[in-house]
Parts: sequence; structure tokens; C-alpha cells
Amino acid sequence: MRNVFIIIIIAAFLLSGCVSLTGKKASPMEIGYGLQLDPGMQIGSTNNSAHLLLSYARLSFDGGHDNMYQIGGQFRHYHDSFDKGGLWYGGEMAYVRFTSIYDESLFVDSNPRAGGFALGGLAGYKFPCKKIPFSGYVSLGLVNFGDFKAGDVTFDAGGTGFTFRVGISLHLTSLFFENGR
Repeated sequence: MRNVFIIIIIAAFLLSGCVSLTGKKASPMEIGYGLQLDPGMQIGSTNNSAHLLLSYARLSFDGGHDNMYQIGGQFRHYHDSFDKGGLWYGGEMAYVRFTSIYDESLFVDSNPRAGGFALGGLAGYKFPCKKIPFSGYVSLGLVNFGDFKAGDVTFDAGGTGFTFRVGISLHLTSLFFENGR
């Protein structure tokens, strides 16, 4: 299932997506990289847009890594018209699923999982490039997740943490649709 999700994200990235540096601070800090699909459409004739959010990030920790999957939505407001470029800001909300993969330990085959929700803000700058429009952006948020479990065994207690992303987002849907963002 994980490989199918990753293949879908990579294929969709070719249409609209971004590459990001991602992190989670819950104890200890985990930093990694990821891919995100965030195609959007303009809402009416406003400077607002709504975006689907699908993402995968690999966050490293001492002795293994977490795979973080997200599905949700974003809302963005552009200060100027989309064609001119410039500053934009917004918010996002997503369901989050973590799977811990241990390098070498008693837990190698167990892959404990936890689910939860993330809520955050994001801001970016869209560069007014005619061929392939893109934005640089930063996102900060909170994530609340349950216990990491494999079967009936609890490996780690859930909690609340902070997330961040810094990345480059390609607005490729704007090449295919007049109101694509």
C-alpha cells in the first residue's frame, strides 16, 4: 500500500506538486524530505484558491525513520492577482498517518503506526514566471497524534508536536486550466 501511495504522489507531482524539507518536533526533533501534491483552483473571481493536499515525508530519527502521510486541504489568498505573482498566505488542515520503521531493533518487523490531525498556516511568494509558475513557501503547524501501535502493542505514547515545511511549489495546474492554481 505504501509503495502505491508513493507512486501516486510522484506521478501526480509531475502535474502539480512540490519538494520540501519537512520536520516534526515531538521529542526528539525529526527532519527529513518529502513530496507534496497540492493542485488548486481559483474560487470564483477572487484572489482565493482551494487546494487538495496529499503528501509523503520521510523523517529521520536515531535508529530509524517515520513515514508521514497527509491528506487534507489548503486555502490560499493571493495579495495580487495570480498572474502578477507576489505574496500569498493561507491555512491547511489534514489527516496525518505516521509509520515508524526501525533500522535494527526488536521492532524491525512491527512498524508501529499512529494517526492524527494537523492544522497550520502557510505563506509563500509566487514568482511571476510565464512558462512554469512556482512559489517558495514556508508552513508551520501543530500535529496531534495517537499512540504508536502495532497490533495490540503500544510502542510509544501519542502527543502533540510542531511541524514545519520549507519548499518550492510548482503551479502546473495553471498551465492546463484557466483558473488552475
